[in-house]
Amino acid sequence: MPKEPRVLSGRSLQCLARHISGSGIRLAVQLDVSDSTITGMAFDTLASGHTASDVTYRMLLVWKRKIAYYQRSVLNDSGYDSTTAGNAQVDMLVQAVVAATGNAQVAEVIIKYHRANRELTPDCFLASEYASRQ
Repeated sequence: MPKEPRVLSGRSLQCLARHISGSGIRLAVQLDVSDSTITGMAFDTLASGHTASDVTYRMLLVWKRKIAYYQRSVLNDSGYDSTTAGNAQVDMLVQAVVAATGNAQVAEVIIKYHRANRELTPDCFLASEYASRQ
């Protein structure tokens, strides 16, 4: 079974969460995380003294687990290829990021790193923003 796309690793999702932390709840809605999960997680995380990026990261992890479970339990029974499943997850994330942030450049970075099979890094978004201003 192939590994998950590197842009969906925990480290990558942390970098993404830090970059779009102000859009975390909108992102969770776009990724179809339930309202009760969003509310409970946001309250618990913020009440514990964590940041908005921590909430966003936790929302991304919930989505990733949910979609992975769905793919294992339903789609694999129908012969769905796990590489295709990983690409579908990345596509879903890219679309949700654009819808939640209105920033296609962030989505382009995710796509670029996915194609290169690389994890997102703390500076990958900054480099993209700088290049877009030139």
